[in-house]
This record gives sequence, C-alpha cells and structure tokens, in this order.
Amino acid sequence: MKKGKFCLLTVRKAKLFLIWNVVPLYLVSWVTKMSIIKWRIILLCSIWVKETLLNHIRKKAKRIRNLPLMCRFLIKLKLILEVLMVKSLIWNIRGIGGKDSIVRAKNMCRIHHIHLLVIIEPLISMNKLDITAYKLGFSSKFANCSNKIWLFWNNVVNITILNDFVQVVNVSISMFSFNCKASFIYAACTRMGRLTLWKQLYDFAATDPGPWCIGGDFNIISNASERLGGNIPNAQAMDDFNSMISTCELHDIGFFGNAFTWSRGNLWQRLDRLLFNNDWMAKFHVTHVEHLSRTASDHAPLLLSITNSNVYIPNAFKF
Repeated sequence: MKKGKFCLLTVRKAKLFLIWNVVPLYLVSWVTKMSIIKWRIILLCSIWVKETLLNHIRKKAKRIRNLPLMCRFLIKLKLILEVLMVKSLIWNIRGIGGKDSIVRAKNMCRIHHIHLLVIIEPLISMNKLDITAYKLGFSSKFANCSNKIWLFWNNVVNITILNDFVQVVNVSISMFSFNCKASFIYAACTRMGRLTLWKQLYDFAATDPGPWCIGGDFNIISNASERLGGNIPNAQAMDDFNSMISTCELHDIGFFGNAFTWSRGNLWQRLDRLLFNNDWMAKFHVTHVEHLSRTASDHAPLLLSITNSNVYIPNAFKF
C-alpha cells in the first residue's frame, strides 16, 4: 500500500512537474522561438534601414565636412570681388514716382550689385527723396539744387559733394582703395544753356582732379553718326561739346549694347554717355560701359563697371 501510494504520488508529482515545469518551458521556448524569428526579421529590416541611413549620412557628412571651407572660400571671394569691383548705374528715368520705375531700378541694382545709383530727372518732389532711398534699399542720398540729379549709395561707399550746380554735381568717391572724382550731368536742352555747363567742367578739370569721369544725359551728340532719323544735327552745338571733351582731355572708351541711348518715335540718338580723363585710364585699366535695355523710360541706363586692380590687362578698353 505504501508502495502504491508512493507510486501514485510519484506519478502525480511527475504530472505536476510536466504541467508546471516542462509544459511552460515548452510553451515559453515555442513562443520565444517565434518571437526570435519575428525579431530577426525586424532586426534585419532595421539593420538595412540603419545602413541606408548611415550611408546617406556619410555622403552628407563628406559634403558638410567641406562646407565650412567652401563657405569661407566663397565669403572671401565675394569680399575680394566687392573690393575690386565698383559698379555704378546712371539713368535718366524720366520719373521715379511710378511703381514700374521703382521696381525696374531696384531690380537692376540687385542684379548688378550697384554701389552708386544716379537718377536723372526724377520728376517728383525732393520731399520724397528719403522714401525713395528706402524703397531702393540705399542708406545715403542726395538731391542737387535743381532737383534734377539724385544720388543714392550704400554704406561701403563714401561720397563727398564738392560742387552742386544746376546741370552738374561734382563729387569725390572713395571705397576701400578706390578713390576718384566724378561729375554727374543733366545738360540743358539748348546750345546756349549748355555753355554754362561746359564752363563749369573746364573749371573743374583745371583743379587737377586726378582720376575723373563724367557721365549722364548731355542732351547732345558728338557726331552725326550718333543720330538716326530726324533733322540734321546742330554743328555748332556738336563743336561746343567736342571742344569741351578735347580741352578737358576726356576720352570715350566705347560701350557694349545698343548704339543709341534715347529714342522717341523715329528719332534715335546717343544722348547719354560716360567720359574719362587720362588719370582714370592710367589707374583703372579695366573699365566697362554698358547700355542696358530701355524700359520704363525713353533713356537707356548706363552701367559702369570698374575693376580696382593695379595689374595691367592689355586691350581692356573696348571700342
């Protein structure tokens, strides 16, 4: 009996052992096995995703690693170009009060990185000079005594007004190592009216201004080839103009763009130009003048680009 009870207890213990130990272990091992398969799949996917991301990051890291060096190089290059290149825009806008004129002038200043903007014939009150400078993005401004010539420039340029006359403003310009004198013109429409202007330019040239350029709307051509259509040009008026150019020892270095800067109907003329003296040509070898497209005005804007370099480059002036 004891032996049977012992056997019975042994079987029960064995069953209980199987129920409470072996079966849970089997179930645990089965569940664990299934989980491991699932986790292996998830792990393989995560490894692939991780490797893909890491490869992408590594490629980006190579670029990012070189980014500070590239940024420093580009910043230095930009500063060098800004120091070397000086740009000015001279435009008889025939009214800057309209939205189209403001937008056109602002876009040109942005595209060409203009340091000095000369607006001729703004045709609005001098009281609007400040708001116009703000709209165009310039910090400094000046309007001459006749309110026909407006100047706008940014902080990197230093401009001193030397003379303020009805038809011309004489200024001194300095920017880093760039120093020169300039005269901005809005000439009278009659021959007699321009005689005063020629006299004022004679007087300024006699002061030995150093590198000097004059530019703007002269309202006169230098020869008959600069007019297309209309009547025969006034020979005496052209002689007066050419005499001033010769006496002041000024030079027309040529230009890029359309040959005529003004048009009305069937009449085309080159009324706007830039002239340079000998000192300018000796110091600023790389100087370019471009006649930009004529929009929002019957006059074409003049883009003046000067490279401030002491290195001589042959054939820099284009005729």
